[in-house]
Amino acid sequence: MFAAAHQSRVIRATSLSALHQLRSVGATSIRLKHKQSKSSQNWIQRQKKDPYVQKAQAQGLPSRASFKLQEINETHYPALIKKKGIPVNGKNKRLLQPRMNVVDLGASPGGWSLYASTQVKEGTIVALDLLPLDDTKISLNLPNFNFIQGDFTESETKQLIIDALVQERANLVMSDMAQNFLGDSQTDALRTLNLCEQA
Repeated sequence: MFAAAHQSRVIRATSLSALHQLRSVGATSIRLKHKQSKSSQNWIQRQKKDPYVQKAQAQGLPSRASFKLQEINETHYPALIKKKGIPVNGKNKRLLQPRMNVVDLGASPGGWSLYASTQVKEGTIVALDLLPLDDTKISLNLPNFNFIQGDFTESETKQLIIDALVQERANLVMSDMAQNFLGDSQTDALRTLNLCEQA
């Protein structure tokens, strides 16, 4: 069984025999449809049941990550300051403050950047990712918002970050990046640690 999309010329095949049939009709791009792994199926089921995913979809947010950062900003950060014995006042009651310069590494699809832009008024947000932001859910025209699609480890991209910050220092670097896992837990842990150190 196979399906063809004539305009896009993207064709999905569910078997090798269908693949050969598609090649014979001149398909230019062919994708094999494969069965999802059990872990992928479980993840999809958790996503469907997650109340924050549902809330994000209802509010038109790019992801549930906005709520995670909001919780860190409004609950966990003040609790951490208080635990350290530092009096919580107007200047330190939130992690994200007005007039801060914030760099968001691994920003796609844009949940953290979108929330940060509501908190960092008169500051600058520089969002960076290898993947594009979901511009159907986050306006790339927010004031003082800059998106850079690229690899933050490359010198050209680092210069773009510096330029976007108008030669000022970042007050906060947020990162929700992760390496693509290879399946070897020791190697994956080392690769993730290396990514953190580079950030």
